[in-house]
Amino acid sequence: MQLKDKVVLVTGASGGIGEAIAYAFAKKGCKLILHARNEASIKELEKKICNEKGECMTVSADFLKAKEISEMFDSIRKKYDSIDVLVNVSGIERTYMDPLDTKQWKEVLTVNLFGAVECCREFLKMVGQGGVIINISSIAGKSGVTYYGDSLSYSLSKAALNTFSENLAIMVAPHIRVVSISPGYTMTPMWNFSSKDEIDKYINEVPLKRFVKPEEVAQAVISVAENDAITGANIVVDAGLTLKEVK
Repeated sequence: MQLKDKVVLVTGASGGIGEAIAYAFAKKGCKLILHARNEASIKELEKKICNEKGECMTVSADFLKAKEISEMFDSIRKKYDSIDVLVNVSGIERTYMDPLDTKQWKEVLTVNLFGAVECCREFLKMVGQGGVIINISSIAGKSGVTYYGDSLSYSLSKAALNTFSENLAIMVAPHIRVVSISPGYTMTPMWNFSSKDEIDKYINEVPLKRFVKPEEVAQAVISVAENDAITGANIVVDAGLTLKEVK
């Protein structure tokens, strides 16, 4: 896909990875639709990206409320007849004292899985003869990776997102492609709350002894969007974190 002038919706665009992805598409000359739950945060991003890089609009919606997702797409239709690329970045992570209390899974699954599914459903109503869906997942959802037990709902939501992406890729082929991308430890603002010792501990777990940069995840997203031969894949960007050494 040639990206110039394509209409691209990035959900969760005000976060570290989402912002980097938005910048990357802006540099390609795309028309951006930037989403965030908080309207104020997305307006700040609009000032930083759109005023410099060209055409865009901003939308806000709380993915815990399916009605707001449909309303968000209603507002998009007022400006654009179609969307070419959807990048689902929006996600939350919660830890619970009892990770097996399924009542507490609802919030994470609603945002990370059902929110992405609803966006895909609405996107499919607007996409033309060719389009791309890219779901930002996590190594936490990768088969063979056990994440922290108190974040079990997060792992489950990302594993389900990967499986959903694979199945959807078959359902919407040949005109639409679907790919999931699983970052590892990525240097986003959330790490600002960690001490140097904590960060060093995590770095030492990674074969390349470094965190992934948000811009490197964005680079993978752009590569997928441009490469018409990729669909149904889960692409891992983790500096080798999920490699297992057998001695």
